[in-house]
Amino acid sequence: MCLIFFSGGLLVVTYWLKIGYIVAMLSFMLLVSMTKLVGCGWSDLSWLFGGDVMSWAMVIMSVWIVMMMFMSQSRWFGFYGFNNFVFVSLLFFLVLSFSFVNLFSFYVSFESVLIPTLILICGWGFQPERLYAGMYMLFYTLMASLPLFMCLLKMYSDWGSLSFFVLVDFNVVNWMVVGMMVAFLVKHPMYFFHLWLPRAHVEAPVSGSMILAGVLLKLGGYGLFRVVVLFKDWLVMESGYLMSIGLVGGVITGFVCVGQVDMKMLVAYSSVVHMSLVLGGVVSGLKIGFYGSLAMMIAHGLCSSCLFYLVNVFYERLHSRSLMMVKGMLMLSPIMSMWWFMMCVCNMSAPPSMSLLAELMLMISLVKFDVVISILLFVLNFLCAVFSLCLYNAVQHGKSWFNWFGYDVVIREYLVLFLHWVPLNVMFIGYGVWVE
Repeated sequence: MCLIFFSGGLLVVTYWLKIGYIVAMLSFMLLVSMTKLVGCGWSDLSWLFGGDVMSWAMVIMSVWIVMMMFMSQSRWFGFYGFNNFVFVSLLFFLVLSFSFVNLFSFYVSFESVLIPTLILICGWGFQPERLYAGMYMLFYTLMASLPLFMCLLKMYSDWGSLSFFVLVDFNVVNWMVVGMMVAFLVKHPMYFFHLWLPRAHVEAPVSGSMILAGVLLKLGGYGLFRVVVLFKDWLVMESGYLMSIGLVGGVITGFVCVGQVDMKMLVAYSSVVHMSLVLGGVVSGLKIGFYGSLAMMIAHGLCSSCLFYLVNVFYERLHSRSLMMVKGMLMLSPIMSMWWFMMCVCNMSAPPSMSLLAELMLMISLVKFDVVISILLFVLNFLCAVFSLCLYNAVQHGKSWFNWFGYDVVIREYLVLFLHWVPLNVMFIGYGVWVE
């Protein structure tokens, strides 16, 4: 079923994109490879490339989100030119990041993703503050990546290899744990390291926000998955501190979301809330926590990307993102109100979305780790429901201050929403096979 929806969706995209046939063939090959990988661990493509279920799932989601970026381009963006080169470069570095089996090669591609993302924000952002947003993201990433680079040099001088297969047999000391984790926690993002994220989302174009929420924030979680094998001793003794900071930070950010008046800022802060659960699942050290984190990364990538696209659809017509001004959309566009409802429901992890499955798995792993965490989980889930329903209620109800400017919603925009929503509500059907 996943194969049918995936290949069929990309064939529909071909109506707008001349390279759609090539991408559809690539996606079909990746899906076939992933079906062979289920239950079989790693699959080596070469001495430098390989992958498992998580790697190929991230690669396929990268291809999918980049195709949605192409389709989301407005009429003044154009389908050809330098922006297409930036999209393809971004996809190239993402595929490399999720396919390398060497930690140093992963580090190089991991940091190379910053370049096309920075070009997207600074080149096609809407406000002059986009330069400050790009500088925030650049310096956050560079300052956090320097300790990781030093740790990699130390590990190679001591062990002679940085292959993922070799690292399983080693442990690192405490200062190296901190140096390696900070680089991934910035991209995750974790509370205290998230200050660049709202600025980058607000100033980025819709395609930049979609790739940031859909894939780039998952690079940090993917990196934690790969290096957590080096922290086996540390996880036994100290993982509770990191988990508590992440969950408490998620609760604080949930209260921040409730008080937001900018729709794009609210969706950006909600990413910190959801990804705090992913951090808890990774450091719990349990298998169900790992699989729950993977499911949450996929579900959040699709849901958050679609919410940013919905915000942009309204912004192009109303020229405002303020919840105080954008009201009464239920009377102006009932069909778009239906899409808002479906995505807000997915954002609060209601059935039948994959977010519900992910949260259940993560809650099981976290409660098994420590029963006291259930209090934080209750508050966190309650706040997710509150700010998701508040977002829907504020946009759809009330007295409208605007007329519907410009053109009506076109088929291309409905198709982008459909291709976000269908995988999000269908992929959970076969997830039990992955877990087994």
